[in-house]
Amino acid sequence: MRDLEDKVRSGSFDTLLVKPFSPWAYLVFSGLNLGYLGHIVLAVGMLGWSLGALPIEWTLLRVLYAVSSLASAAMVVASLLTMIGACAFVLARSRYLYGIFFGLWELTRYPLNLFPVPLQWLLLTLLPLGFMNYVPVSYLLGKPTVVVGELGGLLSPLVGPLLVGLAAWQWRFCLRRYQGAGG
Repeated sequence: MRDLEDKVRSGSFDTLLVKPFSPWAYLVFSGLNLGYLGHIVLAVGMLGWSLGALPIEWTLLRVLYAVSSLASAAMVVASLLTMIGACAFVLARSRYLYGIFFGLWELTRYPLNLFPVPLQWLLLTLLPLGFMNYVPVSYLLGKPTVVVGELGGLLSPLVGPLLVGLAAWQWRFCLRRYQGAGG
């Protein structure tokens, strides 16, 4: 999706519109890079180590919650990247939005309760990046969750699928307004 602005501006996205498959699927799957496999192996190892080091009594329900929250977090990232990319159809330029997204994403490396309330609210509502890690971990550790409270733990596995639906709608909305490289 990060290259979509260039494809729109150069007119090469237009060639995807006449192919017999989804332009979204083509963009996503043509960008797969096996070089990232090392990142995935490292992430799975670190996740396994850290979850084992936490004082959590693992039950089947908690394991299912952790796995569904992890899948939901992946959906949050994919959805937001898709939504930013789709903006190129109507704005022609959307690359600057990725900088904002990744800047806010960096903030989620820290517990959200360290930040001012407006930023906490932003990261748990409009850009629900806090549901990728802060909310599920707080819920599993039995810690209070800012802004969303007790409801956050229950919402965590649902935020990703909801954002997928919103991203699909927004992708189609923007694609219908796409007028080609010539404007």
